[in-house]
Amino acid sequence: MQYSFRGGVRLDFHKKTRGKRIEMLPAPGTVTVPILYSENRAAELFVSVGDTVAIGQPLGNAGGGLWCPVHAGVSGRVVEIRQGADPLSGPYIGVVIENDGQDTPAPTVQPFAKSLQDATGEELLEVIRNAGIPSMVTETLPVYAVIESSIGRVDRIIVNCTECEPYLTSTYRLLMENPAAVINGVKILLKAIGVRQALLAVDNRCMDALNKLEKLLDGSKMIFGRAVDAKYPMEERTLLYAMTGRELPAGKTAVDAGCVMFRAETCAAVFQAFAFGMPYVRRVVTVAGNCIASPKNVSVPLGTSVQDLIAFCGGFRKSPASLVLGSPMTGCAVASTDQLITKDTVAVLALSRPTAENAASACIRCGRCVDVCPMHLMPHAIVRAAERSAWKRMDRLSVTACMECGSCSYVCPGGVDVTAKVAAAKEAYRTHLASREEAVEDVVEEVVEEVVEETVSPEEILVPETPAAPKEDAVPEIISVFGEDAAAVDNTAKPVPEGEKLILTLDGKEDAAHEEE
Repeated sequence: MQYSFRGGVRLDFHKKTRGKRIEMLPAPGTVTVPILYSENRAAELFVSVGDTVAIGQPLGNAGGGLWCPVHAGVSGRVVEIRQGADPLSGPYIGVVIENDGQDTPAPTVQPFAKSLQDATGEELLEVIRNAGIPSMVTETLPVYAVIESSIGRVDRIIVNCTECEPYLTSTYRLLMENPAAVINGVKILLKAIGVRQALLAVDNRCMDALNKLEKLLDGSKMIFGRAVDAKYPMEERTLLYAMTGRELPAGKTAVDAGCVMFRAETCAAVFQAFAFGMPYVRRVVTVAGNCIASPKNVSVPLGTSVQDLIAFCGGFRKSPASLVLGSPMTGCAVASTDQLITKDTVAVLALSRPTAENAASACIRCGRCVDVCPMHLMPHAIVRAAERSAWKRMDRLSVTACMECGSCSYVCPGGVDVTAKVAAAKEAYRTHLASREEAVEDVVEEVVEEVVEETVSPEEILVPETPAAPKEDAVPEIISVFGEDAAAVDNTAKPVPEGEKLILTLDGKEDAAHEEE
């Protein structure tokens, strides 16, 4: 069966690092661990300049959507705390650690004391929360928050093991070198959420990785591998439809459709936290592009500079015209190698300028952008409506549903950056709505002031008669100002049916055992 979705594009492979095993980058002399924050929530620091830290020791809590702990990836001494900004993740407080070369683990880095069968969902959630693991699917949310929001609302887990963009191979190498960590992480997540089915979505160009997974699953009744059509973008909405046939409306998440999604890297990190007590202090980064001397997949301590990472890969063999932090379709071009490796950095790409560029820059109305849009939008029509400030038409065209995947720009024969134009239209539309709301608030305030000025004088107020006392057998009338009572929402996990027990082990085998009555 072909698991696919409508729209999307098939991108060039360009995966020369596919056969390169993951290498461990020796921790550099200094790292700057970023602790992110936002305008609405400040970061919380646990260390000061001069403090000695160990690997896995909490340095602080990142702000933003929800608290997420950040840990040291090297042992040593805090020599500086400074402000900075990441082009992908935003502003941060950087904790600069001078590496002592001892790789001393923190006392808290200990395996979970119980077996998976004996652990409760609450205990597993606490382990995941303390590990500081990012979602990698839902932006700004740590994985523990995704788990909490899904308990009692989903019936299955979907694990995204695909890499449909060029150059990226870190997930593929994880599946080839350590598939057991991914499967065991899935089992832990099944237990924590309280569901009994997981689907592993693997790119159909990586059947060798799928075969490794299925060999370890050994006919599992709970976890299933699926080959999906290698189209971009393979994100939350498109993968949900490909795997289940469920459409996800704009503004909703997969949890609203009864599924919760994780990346394969997230599952492996959950297993590392459970089995070894190691929080999320390293991530695998693909370093590639035709300007890199020796492209590699590298396990990097968080806070390592891009310059140190590129030096580990032999440096530049020629000067790059474009240095991209992140994936080629949705990453960010940076001007220098002074950037840091964060929890969100999947790749560092050094690319030369294309040999030929399309000189055209006008829409020819071919409709290709409509064919490939995974959100079923009409990008060319949105751009034309934005040029005329046709706000009502932009609303009818669902401009805010655009996920800015870049598919429309990729296929445009006219060389138009359609994605950038639609993104600008979306921002202009939101600004227009905000200005309208402010105008409405001003009108309401004026009306309220007029009503207050026209209130009656005390002489015009009539004193009502004292009501008669009710009879003893009279039933007082109860009027609810809120209408019908709201139904309580049960957010607890669905109980396992009576007579059925969930058995999960960490050796790659599990089944549902039925007890005799």
